[in-house]
Amino acid sequence: MSLIDRLIEPTKDYISFKDLLLHLSGSNNQPLYEVVNYLLCCELNTLGFYYIDSKYSITPISFDKKDIINQVLETVKEVIRLGDINDEHWIYTNDDSLELFSHGVGDNIAKLIEPQVIVSSQ
Repeated sequence: MSLIDRLIEPTKDYISFKDLLLHLSGSNNQPLYEVVNYLLCCELNTLGFYYIDSKYSITPISFDKKDIINQVLETVKEVIRLGDINDEHWIYTNDDSLELFSHGVGDNIAKLIEPQVIVSSQ
């Protein structure tokens, strides 16, 4: 069990934002672009979001700042669209699959989703 898992264990129902995207794309065999489109249509604001900083301090993201998640999703969508036309069809199954994206698109996606944001159903 990782340190982050131990810190978040009391919340029980959580997934990192990165793992959420990876799971939805890979498990459903759907391109990351389509997963992002789907999430933009969902009511993500009903979920709890937490940010873990470099000192492993867990801070809830306030209700009025939850649009940040939609902004990140919109930016991921835009990064994919600005790449090669084939980028809209790549399935995100693991970190190595980001290398399949063109012209550094995968690096940009990784930078956007790498910060520790935790999604919780509580």
